[in-house]
Amino acid sequence: MAVDVFATAVEERYGRCRHPGHQRDGHHRSPLRERAAARAERALIEDNFLQVTGLIRRMLPLMGDGSAIVNLVQDEPCHALDAAVKAAVESLSGSLAVELAPRGISVMAVTVEQAYQLWWSGIPSV
Repeated sequence: MAVDVFATAVEERYGRCRHPGHQRDGHHRSPLRERAAARAERALIEDNFLQVTGLIRRMLPLMGDGSAIVNLVQDEPCHALDAAVKAAVESLSGSLAVELAPRGISVMAVTVEQAYQLWWSGIPSV
């Protein structure tokens, strides 16, 4: 799996990871009413939610105090399925922020515009 290859490379080269992030692949343009929607729905969930949880799960052992997880979400979802996945990632981020706070790990879901602001100002710690 690509996540394992990535995580192994990070661990071998740096020993740890402070700021894993996840870039959404974008949205699927198949509205719920279309016949192809079931396939698009599975692909959307796999690409934009399950890959987020998989990457976080794999990288957590490499993260120490002061680390941050940044999940990118769409600025304006195009369809109901996009909006549902965005809400899932935002909810996951909020719940993980509470769960990981005792370890000193910040978790946030941000739009691309917010990510640029974080880049220039530095990622805040919780």
